[in-house]
This record gives sequence, structure tokens and C-alpha cells, in this order.
Amino acid sequence: MKRILSFSCLVMLLGIGLLASGTRAQAADAPIKPCWCCIDGKVVQMPAKDCKAKGGLCFTTKEEAVKNCEPPKLCWCCIDGKVVQLPSAECKEKGGKCFTTREEAVKYCESLCWCCIDGMVMQIPSADCKAKGGRCFTTKEEAVKNCGRPKLCWCCIDGKVVQIPATDCKAKGGHCFATKEEAAKNCQKP
Repeated sequence: MKRILSFSCLVMLLGIGLLASGTRAQAADAPIKPCWCCIDGKVVQMPAKDCKAKGGLCFTTKEEAVKNCEPPKLCWCCIDGKVVQLPSAECKEKGGKCFTTREEAVKYCESLCWCCIDGMVMQIPSADCKAKGGRCFTTKEEAVKNCGRPKLCWCCIDGKVVQIPATDCKAKGGHCFATKEEAAKNCQKP
């Protein structure tokens, strides 16, 4: 009797093992489920995992994908003083600024200069550069070459004479002078 039960248990365990191994084999051989994927406004069929990895959206039917798939929103982008039409996200990634019309982008781009303020170089509209006490240059290289340390002045702030960058002096409501003596002579306590 013990042998019959042992034999039955053995057969049952082998059967479970075969079923389990057969299930694994079927899962490994199962086809990868494709979907209709919307990527950058285009509909293509591909495996769902590839679609998601590429940042796309999966749909079960082509019709649904076409209906819901929108091309990326384009804008007129000002990058490094040039106007180009790009998807908004790409423009921002590249450090550009988006506009709805080409005219707005051109106007903004034409007003840009490479500005030197307090020894730092940045691309901003020339009016902003001048308002902040900076100097405009046409190229980044020219700005870097000529943008040394900040221009210092003898500044009278609240009746005290200190030597600080001219832009800081103006920002703090002070008055700049070329020499310490001139600043001391003209500096009065409030």
C-alpha cells in the first residue's frame, strides 16, 4: 500500500513539474503584444514596451491612435540669436525661447546681445543689459574676451565710502566716484 501511495505521489509531482515547465515555455514563446503607438504626431505599430520606452502613447486600434495622436506643438524659437521653428519642448531643452509668431521671435532675437555684467556673460535683450549697467557684444566670444572683473568704483552709501562693483553701488542707491577722495568729499550722511 505504501508503494502505491508513494508511486501516486511521484506521478503527481512529476505531472505538476511538467505542467509548470510547460507553462514557462509557453510564456517565453508568447508573442509580444503590439499596439498602435503615437510618437511625435505619427502613428506606428510596435511592441507596447518599446512605445512606452520612446515616450509614446499606446492604443488598441489604429483608428483610435490616429484620432488621438497630435503632432508636437510647434513654436517660433529664438536660439543663439537665430529664429527657427521647433517643437516647444525641444526649443526649451536647447535653451531657446518660444513665440507664437515669427515676427515676435525675430523682434526678440534681434534685440539680444551677449551682455557682460559684473564679470559674467549672458545673452539677454540689449535694453535689459544697459539697464543693469552691462556692456553688449555681438558674439559670446567677444563678450568673454572683454568681460573681465566687474568695474569697481568708490561708492557713497548711507554716508560711508566703500569700493564695490558699480552695478552694486547703483542697486543699493549709492553714488559712484572715480577716487576715494572724491567720494569722501561728496559723501554725506543721510
